[in-house]
Amino acid sequence: MTGRLIFRNVELNGATHHDVAVTGFHLPDARRPETPKLPRLPQRPQLPDAPLPRITEITDAGALRPTTTQHDVVVDGQGGALFRGFTDHHTHLHALAAAMRSVDCGPPHVRTPEELATALRQAARTLPPTTWIRGINYHESTAGPLTRASLDALGATHPVRIQHRSGALWILNSPALRTLGLDRPGDHPSGVETDASGHPTGRLWRLDAWLRDRLHRAGVPPTGLPDLTPVGHRYASYGVTALTDATPDLSDEAARHIADATRTGALPQRITLLGRPTDATPPTPPSQRHPAPPPNPHRILQGPTKLLPPDHHPWPYDELLSRITRARRGANPAVAIHCVTREGLVLALAALAEAGPPPPPHRDRIEHAAVVPPELLPELAARRIIVVTQPTLLTDRGDTYTRDVDPADLPHLYPYASLLRAGIAVALSSDAPYGDPDPWHTLRAARDRRTPAGRTLNPTERVPTRTAFAALTHPDPGATTPRPLAPGDPADLCLLHTPLREALAAPDHTLVRLTLANGLLVHGTP
Repeated sequence: MTGRLIFRNVELNGATHHDVAVTGFHLPDARRPETPKLPRLPQRPQLPDAPLPRITEITDAGALRPTTTQHDVVVDGQGGALFRGFTDHHTHLHALAAAMRSVDCGPPHVRTPEELATALRQAARTLPPTTWIRGINYHESTAGPLTRASLDALGATHPVRIQHRSGALWILNSPALRTLGLDRPGDHPSGVETDASGHPTGRLWRLDAWLRDRLHRAGVPPTGLPDLTPVGHRYASYGVTALTDATPDLSDEAARHIADATRTGALPQRITLLGRPTDATPPTPPSQRHPAPPPNPHRILQGPTKLLPPDHHPWPYDELLSRITRARRGANPAVAIHCVTREGLVLALAALAEAGPPPPPHRDRIEHAAVVPPELLPELAARRIIVVTQPTLLTDRGDTYTRDVDPADLPHLYPYASLLRAGIAVALSSDAPYGDPDPWHTLRAARDRRTPAGRTLNPTERVPTRTAFAALTHPDPGATTPRPLAPGDPADLCLLHTPLREALAAPDHTLVRLTLANGLLVHGTP
């Protein structure tokens, strides 16, 4: 059943004592609204002519009254801030879902070979002998460059696969390689690293889709793509109402799985996909497992085409230019290019200059822009390129960066304030699961840029939390000017326990009181 949700006495657009009415609010129970519970968020009934849930009225506090002819629910905001929900402009939904059921194998939780061996032993204690252990977040500072031999030496007898924190590499031990038929020389795909004798070393580069298929064929549970319900719940608890999945080269199965998750309510957030070529079949056919109408077209969108050149062995220039040119012919002609090195950014800017810009309103994106020397700032600004950055990576990995990054690049690592001063559009994101998905962590990271050891990396790149908040809550990537909530805006909202000024002084996700996504109450209670 749907009705009106009336927020009474909330802070809105920086002003206190307002009432706000939302129509199309979905009531799980007309008498007692409840927060949806795991394992599935509720599905909004979708009628062909049903209006989208939206803000319909904004008045002074006390002016809105419940009616007897509608199913109205009143929430006393108690002066808490009501704002447009957060957007994570670069995340990896399936990888995050898998990471939430994996073993953390890197800093700051695991820092030595002994701690890694302990983490694997603890995971093995509760598992049958043939059950796989999946690890994430590995870095060489823990136990050096991992191979099958060094993993075997740690004593794990279960099949083990561990993902490097870069996301580019998987390392498998000998039991895992035997299960997949990779323990002997053979005709293995490119990306399977081998030693001088042709034996696989256990290191698999950029082979996520191949590995997932091989695991499925071998009957390694859990087969198939992970349930996205915990991801939807986790983001909802932070006040996030929109997500951009930046996974490159999404398969038809993966794209349909995300579309199904929006339809069933597993993912209540509005979703933008970067990993689907814009000339691909839309990933929204009704699922045979969930025979429901197609999802609202405003809840799953096609973004720019994600391009992922290898970090240290980039594509030849002509290949990068060809991929950009091909993307220009799609329904969304923009591209989103992965760049984490100085050389990669120079190459990307040269190819974008030759290809020419996409037609308005589309804009190209640079994902990460991990190293941006000052001489490249004018060109980024002139080409109206959006930089999608992740300050949270500095607070999680900053000490590792100070050891590993070329000293000439350290002053230009993950810039933020200098981009804004140069007139460059900046979007904030998490890169989850490689970064923390909590936007309140992002707010602190943008303000402090403090590493786990307490060092401030490039303090001139810090920005006020209010600046970062405006970027995280604007629906358009790269927009920095706050857009006030107004009648007609979608019902993608977050209500805090406190006024915004207090929340930005000490950002923390526990301040989120409730989250509304497309008119559904997805976190908290009225």
